[in-house]
Amino acid sequence: MRVPRTSATKCHCQCLAERSRRARFPTFFQDEVQRLVEDASQSGYRSLRRRTYSTLFALLACTGLRVSEAIQLRFDDITQDGLVS
Repeated sequence: MRVPRTSATKCHCQCLAERSRRARFPTFFQDEVQRLVEDASQSGYRSLRRRTYSTLFALLACTGLRVSEAIQLRFDDITQDGLVS
């Protein structure tokens, strides 16, 4: 039995198609993250840049924050225990 196409089924099909086109983010293993952080700490010619990138990558990997969220963090966002609030 064939289901007639209505505007509702077209919309549903279109939503499913859009969902499948969304970017899928890779999942990294712990050793891959560790290698990325280490490589960032050794790349470039400025020591502050090295520390900044390696710290940023470690923060993103440990917390799951988005880059924009991590960049907007302020000192007051860190608890006494060192956790991001």
